[in-house]
Amino acid sequence: PDGADVYSYAPDEDNLVKDPLLAQHLEHWGIDVMKMEKTDKTLAEMQVDLNLNWDWSKICESGDKPLVRLRGPGLVGLKNLGQSCYMNSSVQLLLALPEVKQRYMDADFQIRKSGPSEVQNDLISQVAKLANGLNGPRYAPPLKDGEDEEDPKHVVAPQMFRTLIGRGHPEFSTSRQQDAAEFIQYFLEQLTRAERSALGSRVIGDRPTSGMFDFAVEERMQESSGSRRVKYSRTQETMLGIPVKLEDAENLAEVTAYKAAHEKDEKDPKKLKTEGVEEPKPLVQLSTCLARLAAQEEGIQFRGSAASKTTRMATMPRYLLVQLRRYYVDEKWCPAKLDCKVPM
Repeated sequence: PDGADVYSYAPDEDNLVKDPLLAQHLEHWGIDVMKMEKTDKTLAEMQVDLNLNWDWSKICESGDKPLVRLRGPGLVGLKNLGQSCYMNSSVQLLLALPEVKQRYMDADFQIRKSGPSEVQNDLISQVAKLANGLNGPRYAPPLKDGEDEEDPKHVVAPQMFRTLIGRGHPEFSTSRQQDAAEFIQYFLEQLTRAERSALGSRVIGDRPTSGMFDFAVEERMQESSGSRRVKYSRTQETMLGIPVKLEDAENLAEVTAYKAAHEKDEKDPKKLKTEGVEEPKPLVQLSTCLARLAAQEEGIQFRGSAASKTTRMATMPRYLLVQLRRYYVDEKWCPAKLDCKVPM
């Protein structure tokens, strides 16, 4: 028989697997599969039921929630090239800024014509090409009735840009999913290098694009005892990392109670308390995260003694990039991501 679902919990698999010797393995435990009868749905059947009963009106056009079709410059999408959503979202964010559009809009092709002949290796040309594709009229013709919205001529496929920006990088050169915040910082670094010889000649302006996001962070260290010496230090950043902690959740009591009840259910399945109850997600307010960032830290080692540390922004950028730091180390000393809500 080959109709049984087999799931492997091994760390290197943790997925459905094929067991060609399933009958022999079950026979070891005294189970004759030829005498067994099917009493429950397979995983494939459950997946089909889920698809049939899914409420697609949440994301699709329906009678009670009509969606308005839009198309135009600035409303053009990027094709997902396979695990490239982190890159697409980052590029769309940056190229939608007025200053970036003004610098890289290249309707007369002057930026690309003034570049090297091997345009596939020129980051300035690739960014100009993307800026024109996303913000120009070429991929945003007027809407027509009955038109196929999935037509490739209405979507920008940044394959050449992806190949170039990921070249030589151990992570971004692969087809695996990556962190958007890391990619934005890496992309700004590469763009700054490319703009050094292009500013004032091929593109307008005298400051790199990353300058719109640069700001200074000042740290103040002071000894907790003795002469109470003070040390100030500054670092240049392009992104503000804001800590998100479970203990700052305003519904922490509800989350803790559910977790405790769920652990009891696992120990005693006959008395289920959380069955049918939706698991509450921790709700952490942004103001609470900012307060934790600005709070004074105690117990910091400084010149051989304990000290306190205070962090603040010394300058403000034109645009402030914010990263919510939700990763932490769990009780097994493994990295984990806090599944929570942070209203912005």
